[in-house]
Amino acid sequence: MRREVIAVFNPSESAELYDPANGTWTATGSLNTARNLHTATLLSNGMVLVAAGGDSSFNASASAELYDPASGTWTATGSLNTARYGHSATSLSNGMVLVTGGFDGDGNASANAELYDPASGTWTVTGSLNTGRAGHTATLLPNAVVLIAGGFDNSGFASASAELYDPASGTWTVTGSLNAARARHTASLLLNGMVLVAGGLDGITVSPSAELYETSTSTPTPTPTPTPTATPTPTPTPGEITLNAVGHRVRGVHTVDLSWTGATSANIDVYRDGAVVATTANDGFYTDSIGTKGRATYTYKVCEAGTQTCSNEVTVRFGGPQ
Repeated sequence: MRREVIAVFNPSESAELYDPANGTWTATGSLNTARNLHTATLLSNGMVLVAAGGDSSFNASASAELYDPASGTWTATGSLNTARYGHSATSLSNGMVLVTGGFDGDGNASANAELYDPASGTWTVTGSLNTGRAGHTATLLPNAVVLIAGGFDNSGFASASAELYDPASGTWTVTGSLNAARARHTASLLLNGMVLVAGGLDGITVSPSAELYETSTSTPTPTPTPTPTATPTPTPTPGEITLNAVGHRVRGVHTVDLSWTGATSANIDVYRDGAVVATTANDGFYTDSIGTKGRATYTYKVCEAGTQTCSNEVTVRFGGPQ
């Protein structure tokens, strides 16, 4: 049985380039600061702004740097006013970059927002969100206003709230709430000007729901669920189950996201440290909210429910400050 070890908050400084023409990756210049849970934003001058994230000392970072595609090198730029990770970054119509929310150095969901000026390389504080949040989405609308939706609130729960940022005034206005609270979801601006929000965590489970935000009415509309046409389903052939795991902290509490492929049963048994902690639908994803803090190590595997057809074992280690 294969065994994997994953260390939580193990940021990297490496970077690489993908070539769509031949489907290959090539290493490029390394970041000046190793980081994860940061943002990367393409600027109007062709450079890429990388901002904040978790650093190699397990702290929220305020540093930022710029990637020059012409030389493949990174240059430090002005630091943010607030260290953060799990935030959002949006390129505005005026060329500025809006950074919002994220978890701060104490692990709290921040309401702070600030603007990066590529011309001067500096950050300026702008109006604060009405609700502190992290793991949310930020979408630039056709009217140049930014829609912020969902995310984890300061209690660590998924939120349904949404709000709009007006770059002209630097202020936030509450807009219609989502039909379902969610975090770590996606938001896509459609050609008709509506915003499609899909999936995410609706607590400790992964959500299949999707909804549409209508700019003119500021009211999300649930996307109808299509009725599947009954078709014969071939009997699946059992194969190797491959498990991956990513650990993170929500306000200091250990949480592990599991994903797997290759299972063919309707349900999956999730094992933590040799004991079944959940039986869940075989949708390829499960979030284990453990409820503990500090340093700890957990070993996971998943099995087809009621059988010993199991995946590889994956060990997740939580380190860093207590």
